[in-house]
Amino acid sequence: MILRSKLRVSYAGKNQVLVIANRMEAQLKEYRARQRRQALLDSAKQQYEKSKEKLIKMVLPKAMYEDTANRGEEHESLMEKEAPSPPPQPGIKPIQPFDMYDLSDGENDNEITIETKDDNDKQIRRCRFCISRSIVYLIIWTFTWGIFLHYQFGAVYFVISALIAIYLNTRTRPKREGEVSAYSVFNKNCASIEGSLNPEQFEREIRYGIGHAGTHMI
Repeated sequence: MILRSKLRVSYAGKNQVLVIANRMEAQLKEYRARQRRQALLDSAKQQYEKSKEKLIKMVLPKAMYEDTANRGEEHESLMEKEAPSPPPQPGIKPIQPFDMYDLSDGENDNEITIETKDDNDKQIRRCRFCISRSIVYLIIWTFTWGIFLHYQFGAVYFVISALIAIYLNTRTRPKREGEVSAYSVFNKNCASIEGSLNPEQFEREIRYGIGHAGTHMI
């Protein structure tokens, strides 16, 4: 009887150990599956962000994209400059030098700062509107591309979309106020390029000939 009871106890203990081991193995499998799922989600998010940024750069003109980034940096620097200075310590009065131009130029400076703030706010709102509109266009384009892929016309749709994007990025309309041109990006001061034909050189060549234009220019 004692041996039977001992065998029963040992058998029950083995069963409990097996149950605990099976439970731990199931929990470990579930944890590994959760980690794999999270890694897949993270990689999918990263690929989506990269593809979204590439498509935004492709849809938006390069000059507008760089101008948007520069305006964002200028706005951040302006906000840092406008941050309030720390209060002075009690008992110590800061020395403020007297400036004779403060009385006359104070109102003009205030008007200039107000105008610059308004211009920056308008530019920021315009850039946000352009970005949101481009994102909406991108979503519609992706959805339509999926439909064309289903009917095996994805490559044709992509090529036609690329041609339309190239045509829209080549400006045929008049320049807007404050819009950056490609020439001003590479040549900020709009200086004459050496070797290019300008009106003065053209006039000298007509008067003195091509060979003598360089000597008269010197």
